[in-house]
Amino acid sequence: MDHNEETPNSFKIRVESDAELGAEEAALLLIEYTENYPEEAPKYDIELVDSIRLNQSDIIAFKDSLKELIGDCLGMAMVYTMAYGLKESMTARIIQKEEEKTRMENERLDKEIALEQQKFIGTPVTTETFNVWKQTFEEELAAEQSLGKLEIKKADSKKLKLNGRELFEQDRTLANSDTIFIAEGGDQVPLKV
Repeated sequence: MDHNEETPNSFKIRVESDAELGAEEAALLLIEYTENYPEEAPKYDIELVDSIRLNQSDIIAFKDSLKELIGDCLGMAMVYTMAYGLKESMTARIIQKEEEKTRMENERLDKEIALEQQKFIGTPVTTETFNVWKQTFEEELAAEQSLGKLEIKKADSKKLKLNGRELFEQDRTLANSDTIFIAEGGDQVPLKV
């Protein structure tokens, strides 16, 4: 609690949410006593200090809840009750936000799982759908078989054509041509080493 030297009737109270919620959220409750306090409400304001999850719309809600609390406490000292009420409101709002975040994350995961499951659900098989499938399958099979026959003919024609090595091995005259050339005294080829 900080006391303001300039105005002795005003001070700040640091209010923190419950620590078991993870990262602590903190706000300042600024209070200034009026002349007729506690018969009338003190002037007050709320400022967020260390806040990740809370925002200005939450401050408005906190102020509304403090108005109700002040109305119940008129005629008595109420600063402690105001600070405690703010702490409770902050904690409840943080829990609500965390539950909303968890709920939205679960909904997102459920949607992803449902989309993933759609991949495994096929077309229901009825007599009509089976007959349509069978007809298209048989047409595709016939087309593939006719293409297959063309490819076999192409492969057979390729088998009939011999490459250079196969020609050399089959024609024995080519195998002996070099030895005959040398035996006849063909030109000498100079070798450079």
